[in-house]
Amino acid sequence: MRPAPRHRVGPRIFIRYHRPGIHVFYGYFPRTRSRHYHHHHHHHYVPERQVIVVEPEQGALPPLSCPAQSSPQQNDTEQWCTTARGTRHGPYLRWHVNGHIAAEGYFESGQKHGVWTEWYDTGQVTAEGQFENGERTATWVYWNQDGEQISVSNYP
Repeated sequence: MRPAPRHRVGPRIFIRYHRPGIHVFYGYFPRTRSRHYHHHHHHHYVPERQVIVVEPEQGALPPLSCPAQSSPQQNDTEQWCTTARGTRHGPYLRWHVNGHIAAEGYFESGQKHGVWTEWYDTGQVTAEGQFENGERTATWVYWNQDGEQISVSNYP
């Protein structure tokens, strides 16, 4: 997984990775000067060290409300419901590596069904429309990253 761009959250402290439920920070913190010798008997002072902190995010997303006979599943970038046989059935969420939502929709018996919305990693909506039995149906609207509508497509 590609690391997120670094974002400053304090003096010399940056967010390196974020997804719903977790933040990974890294930064440079002062420490006591220490000497390191190498084979030429030169020494180098190391005035600071890098520290990585993994911290749970406040207000992490609750588990999906899955239909009867299905249970919530999750990996680093997705959350979905699955039946005992492994078929996706119920709500679905996917996130960009920066923590913004990437897609939201619903599966019915393993097929995309109902309203689906997709977003750019900036949080701007990129597409919205309907699926029926895994096929795009009705009107789909598409936007560019500035939020301007760029096309409308009608599906049977």
